[in-house]
Amino acid sequence: MLGFPGIALVLLFGYSLSWVFAAIGLAVKDPDTAEAAAFPIMRPSCSLRRCSYPLNYIASWLQPFAEYQPVSVIIAVSAPIAVRSYRRAV
Repeated sequence: MLGFPGIALVLLFGYSLSWVFAAIGLAVKDPDTAEAAAFPIMRPSCSLRRCSYPLNYIASWLQPFAEYQPVSVIIAVSAPIAVRSYRRAV
């Protein structure tokens, strides 16, 4: 159980990201272009998370981005909330 604050935070992040991609989709003419325009945003966010592997494994010039990107921040904030809620339930 993630608990209400954690669920609210993850849902708010997903909702705001969906509006970003909706704006991209409305700005371009066809679905293939929308996918190509969204790829530069999603690929670094999915592959350069500090929760995937330690920061010292990432190139030094990418470490600031990996440390402060939105997905890493959301995971860093919601993971302790989830653990605390789970420990209370058990």
